[in-house]
Amino acid sequence: VLGTYSPDAIYGATCIGQSFTPSSTFSVSGVFLNTRGFGTASTLDVKIKNKATNTVVSSGTLGAASIPTSYSSTEVTMGSASLSSGTEYLVQVCYPSGISGNHIAVQRTDATNLYASGSLFQSFDSGATWSAYPIANTDLLFQIWGGTGGTCYNSVQSIPAACTGGSITQDTFSGSCRTIVCSSGGNSIQVLSCDKPATGTKTHFEMN
Repeated sequence: VLGTYSPDAIYGATCIGQSFTPSSTFSVSGVFLNTRGFGTASTLDVKIKNKATNTVVSSGTLGAASIPTSYSSTEVTMGSASLSSGTEYLVQVCYPSGISGNHIAVQRTDATNLYASGSLFQSFDSGATWSAYPIANTDLLFQIWGGTGGTCYNSVQSIPAACTGGSITQDTFSGSCRTIVCSSGGNSIQVLSCDKPATGTKTHFEMN
């Protein structure tokens, strides 16, 4: 959702939430927010909840070192979870360790209702209860990323492998890298794949 925007300060028990309804079932992987920190940074906490029950479906955090000091679209990596078509969910954004001088700001649209399938909400008790945002027809600047179908794996080590026209003669895992050798007769090919990034939470893999 894009448009002109205004900031909202979040800290302590004050949280903001954006409802949304997927048009198709998919597996969530990340939430993008237009955000920045003020003062001393701490951890940003993001959850996706079932709107009707207020129960957590997926969660993720953004560490202090990753919080930008000027507004930018920033990804929060979320735990993999299936979001169902036609079900209403809520993106909950909290900054529990923040105080007035050390807070985070997220941006919202200026009363243009650019996202017709959801609404903006606010909470003053860390997401236990929610009320409608006092400005009508405004939405959080947000994106939900993910994919449909298939199976998600948290390491390249767990991904099934096959060797068409030959057989796997080596399949080893060391550190964060997996080596597979596929052989047929006197010919062979080696594939090296490594979990990335090298440090922190693994989000993808690269092959050589």
